[in-house]
Amino acid sequence: MAFTVIKQGNDKKVEVYYERILKLVNRLQHKVDDNLLTTFFRVGLVPYLQIATARMKRDTLFEHKKFAVNFEEIMVDAEEYQKLLEPLKKPKTTR
Repeated sequence: MAFTVIKQGNDKKVEVYYERILKLVNRLQHKVDDNLLTTFFRVGLVPYLQIATARMKRDTLFEHKKFAVNFEEIMVDAEEYQKLLEPLKKPKTTR
């Protein structure tokens, strides 16, 4: 199945990856089972999002995407917060 070659990519947002999945689904001749679709979606996410979504109960692809987007935003905010704190850290002095 073609889903196995679709990956999010480290430089892509979840929204972009989700849209790519939807385009593929729309081209298929047959309806894809939602459980199978959400599994393939999760497997293609970047590793930290795969881990974050692994144990979460989500019934639809949209719910998986929504959770992954929220988690992605939290991680970006945390990274930006750490960058803001860098100048405030005490510099190490050498004697």
